[in-house]
Amino acid sequence: MPQSLNDRLFKTWEVSCLVLLVGATCAALSSLAIKTDLGDAKEIFTQQAYTFEREVAHRFASADAVLTTLVELHHASDDLAEHEFAALSRELLRAYPHIQTIAKLSLLRRDDRQSLEETMRAGGFPQFQLTERTAEGEIVGASERDTAMPILSLEPFTPEFAQLVGFDAMSDAALAPAIRRAIDSGRVMSSEVVEIPHVGRGFFAFKAIYFGYSSPNSVEARRAQVSGLVALFLGADRFFDDSYRHFDRFAVRSFYDHDDNTLNNGYIYRQDRMRSVAGPILFEPFSLELPLFAQGKTFVLEVAARPGLEVVRGWFVGIFVVLPALAGTFLILALANHRRRQRQARIDEKKLRQNKERFRDFAEIASDWFWATDEQLRFSYLSNQLIEATGLQPKEILGKTRKDLTRFKSNDVKWLQHLTDLELRRPFRDFRYEYLNPQGKSLWLSISGKPVFSDEDEFLGYRGTGTNITAEVQAETELRKAKEEAEIASRSKSTFLANMSHELRTPLNAIIGFSDLMKRGVSGKIENPRHQEYVDDIYGAGEHLLSIINEILDLAKVEAGNSPLGEDEIDVSEVVQTVCSLLAERAHESQVHLEIAPMADLPYLWADARKLRQILLNLLSNALKFTPPEGTVTVKVSCDASAGYIFHVEDTGIGIAPADIPKALAAFQQIDSALNRKYEGTGLGLPLAKAFVEQHGGSLALKSAVSQGTSAIVVFPPARIRKRPVGDPLSKVSSKKSA
Repeated sequence: MPQSLNDRLFKTWEVSCLVLLVGATCAALSSLAIKTDLGDAKEIFTQQAYTFEREVAHRFASADAVLTTLVELHHASDDLAEHEFAALSRELLRAYPHIQTIAKLSLLRRDDRQSLEETMRAGGFPQFQLTERTAEGEIVGASERDTAMPILSLEPFTPEFAQLVGFDAMSDAALAPAIRRAIDSGRVMSSEVVEIPHVGRGFFAFKAIYFGYSSPNSVEARRAQVSGLVALFLGADRFFDDSYRHFDRFAVRSFYDHDDNTLNNGYIYRQDRMRSVAGPILFEPFSLELPLFAQGKTFVLEVAARPGLEVVRGWFVGIFVVLPALAGTFLILALANHRRRQRQARIDEKKLRQNKERFRDFAEIASDWFWATDEQLRFSYLSNQLIEATGLQPKEILGKTRKDLTRFKSNDVKWLQHLTDLELRRPFRDFRYEYLNPQGKSLWLSISGKPVFSDEDEFLGYRGTGTNITAEVQAETELRKAKEEAEIASRSKSTFLANMSHELRTPLNAIIGFSDLMKRGVSGKIENPRHQEYVDDIYGAGEHLLSIINEILDLAKVEAGNSPLGEDEIDVSEVVQTVCSLLAERAHESQVHLEIAPMADLPYLWADARKLRQILLNLLSNALKFTPPEGTVTVKVSCDASAGYIFHVEDTGIGIAPADIPKALAAFQQIDSALNRKYEGTGLGLPLAKAFVEQHGGSLALKSAVSQGTSAIVVFPPARIRKRPVGDPLSKVSSKKSA
């Protein structure tokens, strides 16, 4: 009986090995498929976890923004009415539903306690008294202290929070450290976790209010000038409850940001559903800890999820089982065909392959000329193109090594690396070195090469190509030298401006400080009204000169490249409202109508929030300055996926002649001497705004006509548009007149 084809071509042990190989491959690939699916599921889990982190970070940022807005409103207004504060608080609570309560605390000294209690009782709180919380959580009358920090107003004023009116927060061990840190730093600080009866578990965020128009520069000054605080109560349920829907387990804990960096053992919030998930445990649960620094603390966001069989794609695993079996069948057929080949055909193929490899090597690294060396790295072949490319004669080089023909230095890193490559028989590409011809002329050459081996893996030498790059190296040297000279000149100018600005600010701060002390009568009241006017003029002139120096310093930083962007996702509607609120008083004094055109459903803008505010402040300040009484200044914002984010600041002012627009955008320029006398300024507002916009890859343009007003157009590129996450509330801004 004749043998089958497979019996004649393959031995029994070969077939057995092939079956085992196919089985092992199926198992390995199936495991790989499952691991891939688990990896994809974990990637999705990780993305969701980071989305959760960004959501929580955004909520912290919005809380910081609310506190900063309310504190700056106090700093900007000497006589802020309680109903104005309450109205703004209600608007902010509607815009940020995750903030549960806004409270205001005032600094109270022992001598003023009785007066405050009588005033509050007469003002609608007949049972008002200063209170504190016992260790058991009970609210009782407060002890006598030199100073207290009672809560005097709350929004919303609900029965649950009414118990906190008059509560001395400085008496509470969980709140006092955060209050002290907020006063000393001038920044937003978070308290420990507290449990408020009938309200629940949460924590307070504090920001201090100081006398004057800004936060003092030193800790001692802040402690001396503090007048109160604005606080937010961030209830754990409301702040975190809708953020963990993708996870089986969710928890938030925090670390103190003190020198000892001790762990807060209590959890702010915890939701654990792992035990309620039915079914056997087949895969290791996913878990992740994400640190988040906010409000002076490190919050650790812990999330976990348990993957099940639903993450494994059955069809995908099946493919990895079928494919190896098919591959094994094709392998048997291929091996059978291969063994039928005749020896002569293999010999012919080998010769052809060697010829093809030689010409492919030359083609892959083709350049000005070809070269080859023997096993001792001595040149054995040089093509005639060498003469045309370099002017060198091959006979002057043959029989020598490359090291013999160049200025070799034993400490030259590039040469040492090249010699190492040669010793290890490695290919090399674009090795550049300097060569002196017999006439003493310097040539720069670039060479590439590949090692050549015999059939027995015996090294036979190198072959490759070379290029004359002398002109290129000379051009690079000249360009580098010119660039260095230009950078030195630019740094010198920027350093001079920066140093000059700092030198001016040191005595100027003293002038402003002493004039402020005299203005406020710290050293005694000034009896002569004319002298009081002089002091006011000195203080105002100092503040004006300081703002000019700050603009010069900002422009110098931008030109020197020392003003990096702190980019983040920005709610544009909120920024526009904030800037217009800051300028509302100036518009009122100038009798100019400041309006915001309707804005709705705007996406986020990826930009530097501080610089965006500065851009809008500069443009709006210019528009208000050059608009006569009863004129109008309007802010319009639009967004287009192809055109980008576009801001329009339009006014009905004196306008600019088209020929003078380039001068208006240049630093330290104003249109003419008449304007210099009538409108004060350095001419840095528009150039600084233009520089900030261009840092973002955008553009600033002016359209204007004399006596017809001016339109400033700021365009941010489409790449900076960011979609709002699903569930993120959209800002709804209607047309609004500030003045």
